[in-house]
Amino acid sequence: YYHLLKQGFKVVWTTTNSYTVEERRDVHQKLFCLATDLSMLKLLEAFLESVPQLLLQLFIVLGHNECSVMQC
Repeated sequence: YYHLLKQGFKVVWTTTNSYTVEERRDVHQKLFCLATDLSMLKLLEAFLESVPQLLLQLFIVLGHNECSVMQC
């Protein structure tokens, strides 16, 4: 979060005339890459938080040989 916010504020508060078109494109590309990395890390975090519960549920369901109405 910190690096993305820091770079975002830097781009917003820097005058647009100080960057050439190519430099502005590079800055926007870098910000986009930071946002993408942050999104992927959030997705990985959510997956890793839910995996233990899913494994426990699978162990319980597969550990019993009968199927109840609530499981089907």
